[in-house]
Amino acid sequence: MTLDQINEKFRYKTTSSMTVERENQILLDTLEEFAGAGGWYLDLTNMEFNALGNKSYDIYGIPRGSEVGYQQFLYEFVYLEDQALIEQIRLRLIGGESPISWNHRIIKQDTGEIRMLSSLVYRVENENNELTGLRGITMYAQS
Repeated sequence: MTLDQINEKFRYKTTSSMTVERENQILLDTLEEFAGAGGWYLDLTNMEFNALGNKSYDIYGIPRGSEVGYQQFLYEFVYLEDQALIEQIRLRLIGGESPISWNHRIIKQDTGEIRMLSSLVYRVENENNELTGLRGITMYAQS
């Protein structure tokens, strides 16, 4: 996508009625579209992905707004031969290593196509330094 196409797609005027959340979502969508990367957050208290950026839905081939749990992601989205790698990385992050970057394959849910992704994940801790989640960025790997 060219800069002109991005500008046209995400052009908007800030108004006094626009919420900060809406402005932030527009900024996130613009950044994701420009970078070709999708952001996400895995809440470790319920093992659910939330705060998925729109590009994440596109990358994985799922409808926007879909709820995805970690088990569903691991066993339905991740290519079988890469599932152990993903689980090892999750355990390394829980063990304190952060950030971690790696490549893995997925099965795009809308087409069945196998795609190679690059991911970068950080630990998210609360004010007591307790691990609460994992925040990541995922994009198609460069060939």
